[in-house]
Amino acid sequence: MPEREVDIYRETWVRYLDPCSTAGYANEVGESFRAMVPLRVVQASYALATGYVLADTADKSWKMIKRDGRPKKVLIETGDALIWQTLASVVIPGYAINRYDI
Repeated sequence: MPEREVDIYRETWVRYLDPCSTAGYANEVGESFRAMVPLRVVQASYALATGYVLADTADKSWKMIKRDGRPKKVLIETGDALIWQTLASVVIPGYAINRYDI
């Protein structure tokens, strides 16, 4: 039986950089401390989350190129990963945290 390929963005320590994973909260932590830390810290947390999104998108795109190099398939895989990760990891959490004051 062939060995299963490990998804480093979802099955290794790298997943802790992903704000939408169950254990990682990069930009959410930055937002949570916005009132207590310099703005640069918050911006750095968003840069970390965005870097994760771009790296995961590139990884999924490259795997699709190797598996099935048809441009349409690659474009769909790239768009799916980029849109989903951007919304789930950066936009929605950042919007939710910034909009609801208790």
